[in-house]
Amino acid sequence: MRAWLFAAALLPLVAQAQTPASLKDIAVFPERDAPASVLAANESKIAAEVAGQIVELTDAVGGVVPKGAVLARIDARDYELALARARAALDASRARTLQAETQLTRARDLHAKNFISADGLIQRETEAAVQRADVKLNEAQLASAERNLAKCVIRAPFAAVVRARLAQSGELAAPGTPLISLVEAGRTELTAQVQPRDVASLRAAQAVTFISGSVETATRVLRISPVIGRESRTVEARLATAALPAAKPAAGGAGKAGVAPTVNLASALQPGLEGRIVWREHQPHIPPAYLQRREGKLGVYLAEGQRFVALDDAQEGRPALIPAAMPLGTRVLSLPPLPAASTNASGVVSGEKTGVAASGTVVPAAPAAAPAKAASAAAASPTAPAVPAAKPDLKK
Repeated sequence: MRAWLFAAALLPLVAQAQTPASLKDIAVFPERDAPASVLAANESKIAAEVAGQIVELTDAVGGVVPKGAVLARIDARDYELALARARAALDASRARTLQAETQLTRARDLHAKNFISADGLIQRETEAAVQRADVKLNEAQLASAERNLAKCVIRAPFAAVVRARLAQSGELAAPGTPLISLVEAGRTELTAQVQPRDVASLRAAQAVTFISGSVETATRVLRISPVIGRESRTVEARLATAALPAAKPAAGGAGKAGVAPTVNLASALQPGLEGRIVWREHQPHIPPAYLQRREGKLGVYLAEGQRFVALDDAQEGRPALIPAAMPLGTRVLSLPPLPAASTNASGVVSGEKTGVAASGTVVPAAPAAAPAKAASAAAASPTAPAVPAAKPDLKK
């Protein structure tokens, strides 16, 4: 009786679970994510280009400096003297060139009147050409001296945050000596480590969002590396983020070392921020509840024909991509199909398999023995011990 009641209560649940569902109705577009962090477009160590004593160095560590702001100054007296020498040398060469040109003009007139030979004219022409070349040489030396003098003032190549001072005022700097560490504040990028299986969906994603705590920012994919990292076994992707507004110097502080401009850093993602990028698959997937395992392979049972179709890329507990050859109108079962069943005279459903496991697979049910039949069999058994008859009490 109890077995019949249990079977009667279980049948509606099994029938409900076996109701076919269309792929179009149950399809999901799973969300993918990958760890990401914000990087500055440039993180530079600004070095000296000329040798000399550091006479000024910005102390605005942690502050924002605009492009062209003075970061450091190197003693320029030696370079000012070199510039003066270059100018004097250029003036002298120009004077010699003027003299050579005048002599050449007179030599041509005298050669026309046969007062000097052809060799004398050639000599004058050569002297004039040498002096013109000397002028060009001194012009280049003057330009070099001007550049060296300009290099004594070190300016920010872009709007940036001063990360650290790498030298101190009064020290002697040589060409290549790092003085200031800068992080560009105008442009940032996201770097994300993406699993190789998610690269295709990231390329096709229509919207990618960077999430870090309460911060959510829309991004777009710039480029994806074609190389898988040897250690991480992931693929690096670079994404664009919102740009920081152009830095503006404070009033009266333009061109002075150590003066930070007024910039709202909260309006952009800060370099070093950690989070995740999130996007959705653009292709429909089968929910994990409809995936079944058969002979070591994951797949689905089709309602039409009640046959099993294996899905090669399916993974346990994850939505599986619906193959292109499987129309969205296809109906599937959430449980394997039940075998044909019948009801015996006692009202108990009999079949090859009737039990349902928690995982959704059908397992054999243990047969239940009737108590009445067991008692009658025990009574009819010849090997059962006989019960001795009760003796009357003679004392009575």
